[in-house]
Amino acid sequence: MKTISFTGTVILMLVLVSSFTAINDSRVNKKILGEWEYSVPQAGYEYQKGVIVFSKEGKELKGAVVIGNQSIPMESVVNKKNNVKAKINVQGEGVSLDLNFEKNTFKGTVTYSEGSMEISGNKKD
Repeated sequence: MKTISFTGTVILMLVLVSSFTAINDSRVNKKILGEWEYSVPQAGYEYQKGVIVFSKEGKELKGAVVIGNQSIPMESVVNKKNNVKAKINVQGEGVSLDLNFEKNTFKGTVTYSEGSMEISGNKKD
């Protein structure tokens, strides 16, 4: 009898913890949604500045990097707490983004076949 009661309590605790995690993730998504100006000073001139746009389709976070007139969709977008990881394809080159958000700013790393560079940005008004 105690085993059944203990098992039920454990299952209930897991369900409650899972529901709080889901609520937290949706709040983080809302903070990230919108347009973010970015800067990568070490990148080639045409890639040094642009805009990252995050939107939500259903429960899924979507993103794109806008460089000049070109919008590059993000793939494999993963959001955990205040960190977003994604991949983009820039002229045939696979590029990984690892962005850490704090209030209206972010910092992170852009990684490609030649190495890594720092990226930072601010939320547009």
